[in-house]
Amino acid sequence: ELQFFPGQAVENITREGEIWRIQTTAQVLSAKLIIGCDGANGVTSKLLGRFELDPNHHCAAVRAYFQDVADLKPDTMEIHLVKEGLPGYFWIFPVNTSECNVGFGMLSKHVAERKIALRPALTEIISKTPALAKRFASAKMEGKVLGFGLPLGSRWMTNSGDGFLLCGDAASLIDPATGE
Repeated sequence: ELQFFPGQAVENITREGEIWRIQTTAQVLSAKLIIGCDGANGVTSKLLGRFELDPNHHCAAVRAYFQDVADLKPDTMEIHLVKEGLPGYFWIFPVNTSECNVGFGMLSKHVAERKIALRPALTEIISKTPALAKRFASAKMEGKVLGFGLPLGSRWMTNSGDGFLLCGDAASLIDPATGE
């Protein structure tokens, strides 16, 4: 039987024989199988996957949401290779006809080597790249620029074991080309 426990965060996961004990903020649950789908920084990835950050297989990125970017094509994901941002890329991913996810990212290794501050780099790419500056002239940013790390699916990882399976971002299965 499937049950949901909204508002409860998982604090710890331990193994007792063939049973998993899942400590939440409100109770202890038991399970024979855990399927971890809680993202790159989720509890299952940290406790069950025990992945170590490898800057050669990890991307650092920033993104913000914008309204009214000129010439937005709602059915087209755009990837721009901007000289100042190489070997990373700038993206415009439409959410609907007027809103889009706009960001910039590159391998963590290159961010560290070049000492790039990604938030200012995103703003600079938008304002100093002529074709983009024109498209963003009347656009409005919603919220603020947020940063995140993406464990890429470009190396061999153990994503399953006795009584658990990690999926998606929790399993470091992010596509290195698109971030999906």
